[in-house]
Amino acid sequence: MKKFYTAVAIVAMAFTVQAQEALNVNGDLEAWTDGTESPEGWFFTPTQLGEGLVSRVEGDAAEGGNVSVKAIAGRQDISMDDIAIEAGETYTVTFWYKTETAVFRFWGQWRNEEGAMSVTDDPFQISTYIEDSASEWTQMSITSTAPEIAITLRPSFRNYNRGSELYIDNVIIHLADPTSVKDNNIEGLSIYPNPATDMVNVVSNSLSNKDIVITDLLGKTVLKANVSQSVNISALNAGVYMMQIKQDGKTATRKLIVK
Repeated sequence: MKKFYTAVAIVAMAFTVQAQEALNVNGDLEAWTDGTESPEGWFFTPTQLGEGLVSRVEGDAAEGGNVSVKAIAGRQDISMDDIAIEAGETYTVTFWYKTETAVFRFWGQWRNEEGAMSVTDDPFQISTYIEDSASEWTQMSITSTAPEIAITLRPSFRNYNRGSELYIDNVIIHLADPTSVKDNNIEGLSIYPNPATDMVNVVSNSLSNKDIVITDLLGKTVLKANVSQSVNISALNAGVYMMQIKQDGKTATRKLIVK
């Protein structure tokens, strides 16, 4: 049976992934016909392809199609071409993976005109690994907000467990939620204090109540509330969380740090 996981952040999206416009190309790899060359929308080195460290596989090894990509050995990157993004917008990557023993993670490198950016506590650059013996295809979604002055996103999947096999297929990268675009966001939204310890205030130009959902960096919902302003977070452990706010039919997401 296929498994479905949502990791890191915005869980309730306004549309399904299928309804979103994919920003990446050939995420399902079905256009990959020559295993000696990188497929459109992806980038593999000649060494990876020539030595079989990254390879094209087809048939039962694919999810929902006929082709997927496999990475073996230690620290092999399954890399995609850079994607143009807009700073401040929120993006989601959804993908399918299958592995018996791999220790891996998705790595989304934000880049500006000077190259790679160093970002702290970013869901696309989470320090923990995915260690899941998933013999069946498993879906995962990860959401993050592009930092200031970022202009592109360089997505990749990194397999760290030497000798293991990691399969990736059907990758879709899209805007997380059309209702959260800055021009249609919650007007006057502010969260303070942040970092916070016991209470955090969520205010906006509207006086109506807000639906609050707080998730940890593994996508688990740790708190739900319907409030006019103050949210009691005293039960949360210290760490980084994502807070989704819905008010008057509009949605926004903010990073919350608990001390």
